[in-house]
Amino acid sequence: MSPVYFVTRVLSTLSTPPTPVRDREAHAQAVLQSLNTALSELHAGLEARRVLDPQHNPEGFYLEFRMPRGSEKIVEKLEDRRQKIELLSVTDRGQEGISATVFVPMRAEQYFLKKIEKYRTEETAPRPATETRQATEGGRPKNEALVARIDSIALGAFRSVLMDDPDDLPDARWWEIWLRRDSHEAFEQIARLHELRTSR
Repeated sequence: MSPVYFVTRVLSTLSTPPTPVRDREAHAQAVLQSLNTALSELHAGLEARRVLDPQHNPEGFYLEFRMPRGSEKIVEKLEDRRQKIELLSVTDRGQEGISATVFVPMRAEQYFLKKIEKYRTEETAPRPATETRQATEGGRPKNEALVARIDSIALGAFRSVLMDDPDDLPDARWWEIWLRRDSHEAFEQIARLHELRTSR
């Protein structure tokens, strides 16, 4: 079973290798392309769902970030409590690196696009030293610590929020579903459309 990290306070105790050296423009374009593809898939799926249910209006969606091993501490930067963006899980994929699953509210859909665009076009300003922080010269790409460590972004699916090894899943007809707050009614409506039985 792949190790899964749940609590960001635990992640903060892990050591972090230096930021990868990237071709800034090429890397930004590659990450933007993968994110735009994920968002296109999101909207295509929403349009298809609304054919069956015109009132379908999800609270948000999931993104899966692939990052090199050693980035466990940096994934904390994917979360933004003010925007209600939540880091749900971090999974060690062995030689493939790690994957972090993040919940993004629909109203914050542009959040990561803007973050990556700032990395591509803006530099940090110099900062004086304080009691808890060393002085910095500035001139580095904004959001570099996070964006330079993102290998790709994909629309989250079942596997991205799965806590167990997919090979260990039983051949069963009943599944336990964990829902976000105030989403029970919407889930039951979708279940009825697909003739699925539910119980609480």
